[in-house]
Amino acid sequence: MKKKAPDQKAQSHNTQTKHSIPPRMMRLALALLECPAGISREVADKIAPASNGPHYIGQLRARLGLEIPCERVNCTTKDGEASWYGLYSLTPSDRLKLRELLA
Repeated sequence: MKKKAPDQKAQSHNTQTKHSIPPRMMRLALALLECPAGISREVADKIAPASNGPHYIGQLRARLGLEIPCERVNCTTKDGEASWYGLYSLTPSDRLKLRELLA
């Protein structure tokens, strides 16, 4: 008798390997590992490269089970207006999980 193929939906998101991570997500994951202080949305856009860095951060969260919190950092714009920007960083457990996945 033929064996049934495993249900891919039932497989854990933690079974991802570095070879199954799309290039944009891989670049972001490596940048997050290399920058413990975090990366801004603008930097994420440049690294990807894409104009929708938050989408790829979301994909890393969903596909790899990472938290990747986004801290709101207050700043002042060139026009003197109060504003904020997002700063993405890995939690200590994210960092461990990502290192294991990329090993």
